[in-house]
Formats: sequence, C-alpha cells, structure tokens
Amino acid sequence: MLGKLFVIPLYNESDGRVYKINIGDKFYIGSTKMGLKIRANKHNTKLKSGSKCKIYEEARLQKVDKLYCEEIYYGKFYKDIENEMITKHLGKENCLNMRVVKTTPERRKMMLNKKKQCDLCGKLILSKNMARHKKNIHKVVPF
Repeated sequence: MLGKLFVIPLYNESDGRVYKINIGDKFYIGSTKMGLKIRANKHNTKLKSGSKCKIYEEARLQKVDKLYCEEIYYGKFYKDIENEMITKHLGKENCLNMRVVKTTPERRKMMLNKKKQCDLCGKLILSKNMARHKKNIHKVVPF
C-alpha cells in the first residue's frame, strides 16, 4: 500500500514574479505566476509565430531569435510592482510595454460586480454594454 502523497508548493499561490526581457538597449516588463523558463517559452512561441506586438517586432528587427526572462521581484505584491515599473517607463523610447496592466484581483471583482443580468436572455453583461447587447443580439432599438 502506498503512503499519503504530500505536495509542497514551490511558491505561495498569491505570489508571483516580475521579470524583464532585454532586447539590445530596449526592454519589456512583465509578470507571471509560472516559472520564468515556461514564460520565456511562451514569449518565444509568440516571437516565432509572427506576433505584431512591439516586443516581438523589436526582437525580429534586432535579429534576436530567443528571449530570456530576468527576475526582478518575487512576492505577493508582484502586480503592484509591475504596474509601478511600467508606469515609470511607459512612453519612453526604450520601453517596449504598450500599456499598464490593470487587471488585479480587486479590479476583476469590481468588474464582476458591475455586471447585470439581461432581462431578455439572462446573460450577465457589463452595465455599460447592456444597450449594445440588446441592440446587437436581441435587435431591440432604444428610444
């Protein structure tokens, strides 16, 4: 008979990593809960698939065929650190990020709370999109 199997997590589920990818004198800042090798592999898949994001366009322009993730921070506040770093550099010539990440667990909860049930089909729709939903899906024209 086999004994009990205990799984020890490598990191806390609420912890994450902030990483940096350097391409020449330019850089990209990102975050992940997965290992950095796995995340780098996902970036490299997008690079090879022809993705049009700034980071991949710059890598192809500079003839970089493999991207590497360098860990900057590990901990519970990884999204806050990532947002702070991107905000600090966004718009500068050497920053390849296109926007600040706004999807935090608190923001997701807030967005879910803004959803209302459509009285015609019962689907949950963001309040601000309800009129468009009814017009496009149910062909209801508002007065």
